[in-house]
Amino acid sequence: AARFKEEGIAAVKAVLSGSVKGDANGIEEVCTALLARHAVTVMREDDRDELIDAPLLLQRTNEALGSSVTKPHGAFVLRQLLYIVAFVDFCDESSRRRAERLAEATLQRAPLTTTSVAPSANVLTMADLGILIMRKCAGLCKFQPRSAKIQALEAQCSARGVLLISDLCQPLQGAPEADASGSGDDEAGEGQFATRLSNRLQELNDAIEERLQRRTAFVAQKKKAIANEEFIQAQRIKEATTKNDTELAHLEKEHLQLKAERDGILLRVLAIIRSMLRWSGSDLQKDPALFGTLERIMRPVVSLPALSENVEVAAIAAISTFCVRDVVSAQTHWSLFLELMRAIRPENQPPMDSKYKQHLMNRSAVVASALAD
Repeated sequence: AARFKEEGIAAVKAVLSGSVKGDANGIEEVCTALLARHAVTVMREDDRDELIDAPLLLQRTNEALGSSVTKPHGAFVLRQLLYIVAFVDFCDESSRRRAERLAEATLQRAPLTTTSVAPSANVLTMADLGILIMRKCAGLCKFQPRSAKIQALEAQCSARGVLLISDLCQPLQGAPEADASGSGDDEAGEGQFATRLSNRLQELNDAIEERLQRRTAFVAQKKKAIANEEFIQAQRIKEATTKNDTELAHLEKEHLQLKAERDGILLRVLAIIRSMLRWSGSDLQKDPALFGTLERIMRPVVSLPALSENVEVAAIAAISTFCVRDVVSAQTHWSLFLELMRAIRPENQPPMDSKYKQHLMNRSAVVASALAD
């Protein structure tokens, strides 16, 4: 982009005007968006302000957000536009508020990248970009002298992020009648926000396992009945097998739907918390909203029943990032991190499939990165 300035400027204008005529695979749109992003990155600030129409950029980015799931390479194009938004200065209050709404919409709806290992310092996920834009609109950046005014802005930004997380977690709350009964305390209900779905998933896991065992037993019984020429009994076993398979299919379908609902929200919440911790310059002890995420969200997630492997890794990654920022929490979790590292020793590994072994390696990679920091 630095060598081909005219082409870079043309790419920026094409992206802003929406005049990119892509093919069916969207490759031309991808290349144009990538060139525009790098062109904006290497521009002088005065040239950038003169070239880019901030309201038009926000409009194009909102359009890209709306089509990020349906269009080919839509998520990639959206990320390039978010990079550009993060570089642009918003001089008027109207554009700043629109940028804030864009950042919130990105955190709520964008296809977030949820990697199982700690991201490189040079890689920004959708959650990172959403948090950076939100912080920029609040007048914050990564490296600022920590004063009382800056700390107040940091706490305000963290509170806004936690409120956004609270909105995301609404579908995971317990049943209304359970909340109205008053049998449990509010703090426990707030912490165990995904327990209802997790308990249901555990019940489905048990029911699926039971029917899989029945299927195996029915196969053996049917073979025995045929061998003994008990054909009436064999027909009854066949009908029972059909009924069992139908129930199994319904249970697996419900399990898949609930798992996708719970894991999708949990992964998004953990990605947002991790990005908040990564880019915040706040003193956690003076930031009650961000500091409270450890006890209210991250620890309860790790203890959920029927926890998926990718959610477990994401939760450990978020806890590790928190511990990097807080010495007391790091000391508290030190033995846990060492135990997770010991799990990959050859002498500590019982026979396991390759998928679970890879899960242990991903988990250990996250912990090792935290220990190194």
